[in-house]
Amino acid sequence: MVSRSNAPEIPVIPGFQPLQQSVNAQTGTSYNAVKADFGKLVTLNNSGTIAVVLPNEATVPAEIGSYIDFLTLGTGQATWSVGPGATLLISGLTAKSRAQYSRIGAQKVATNTWSLFGDLAAS
Repeated sequence: MVSRSNAPEIPVIPGFQPLQQSVNAQTGTSYNAVKADFGKLVTLNNSGTIAVVLPNEATVPAEIGSYIDFLTLGTGQATWSVGPGATLLISGLTAKSRAQYSRIGAQKVATNTWSLFGDLAAS
């Protein structure tokens, strides 16, 4: 057990490692997501508009549930789209980041179907 003054004891779990995402830092105005991005944080840092393309099944076969985290560090607005034959699901918003430091998630929910969620711009 770890003991801290004025705090409850926190159990120590042998072999437990806190979750830590690897970061893929991108600085260009376009980026095509790749299989190596699954489970990672992709940072987008540019002052211009940034076009992000999520892959279709033919280009990058991916397990359903695969997830990519995005963070817009620059002042440029990022816009997401999908490869030919794929579908992008969004809920009443646009497929664009709302502001600098927006956090966006993309998850594959079916074959050739991605769900985009997070701090998206209003339509």
